[in-house]
Amino acid sequence: MSLATGVALVRALAAFDPETAEHSAAVALYARDVALQLGADADSAAAIQLGALVHDVGKLSIPVELLLKADPLDEAEWALVKEHPEAGARIFDGLPSSHTLLTIVRHHHERVDGRGYPAGLRGSEIPAAARIVGAVDAYAAMTQSRPYRASLSPDDAIAELRRNADAQFDAEVVAALVWLLDAGGEDYRLARTREFTADHQYAELAEHAGADRVQVA
Repeated sequence: MSLATGVALVRALAAFDPETAEHSAAVALYARDVALQLGADADSAAAIQLGALVHDVGKLSIPVELLLKADPLDEAEWALVKEHPEAGARIFDGLPSSHTLLTIVRHHHERVDGRGYPAGLRGSEIPAAARIVGAVDAYAAMTQSRPYRASLSPDDAIAELRRNADAQFDAEVVAALVWLLDAGGEDYRLARTREFTADHQYAELAEHAGADRVQVA
C-alpha cells in the first residue's frame, strides 16, 4: 500500500473522529519503538508503524454517536463496534497492501488466551505485529481519556499491562513496552512529544521510503 493511501485514510478518520486518529498516532510510535526494541529491522518497524497508524480505520464504518457515547454500550452496540477490525481489512481489499498492515488491522484485538476477536487466535497464532499493536493500543487507550471514563496514570496502565501479560497480552511485548516507558520520561509516557503527531510520522515514513513528499489528492 502506498504511503499516500495510508495518509489519506488516517486523515479521513481524523475528520470523522479526531480522538481516534490522535490515539492511532500514539499507538504507531509506540509500536515502532517496541518493534525495534524486540530486534526488528528498520523496514519491518516502519511497516508496523504504518499498520498501527491505520489500525482503526474500520471505525469509519461505525456510527459516530457510538464512538462518542458516554454511557456503556449495550450488547448490540458492542457487537457493532467489534466489527471494526474486519471492516478495516475490507477497506484494503483490492489494494496492494502489505501482509503486515492487513494482519495488524484485522487482528489487533486478538488475545493470547484466545478470547479476543475477530478470529479467536491464541498465542503464537496471532501475528507478531498484531501482538505488538494489541499491547501498545491498550496502553495508549488507558492513558487517554474517553467519553465514558477518565484516563489512567501511566503507572496504573503499566500495572494493568503486567497484570494481563500472558492472558490478554504477549508478555515479551509488555516487557519491551514497559522498559521503553520507564526509560522515556513523562512526556513519552503520555505521548506528548512532537514525534507522536501523525504529520511528523508521515514525514518520517516518507523519508524512510525514499520519497520526497507525501502527495494526497
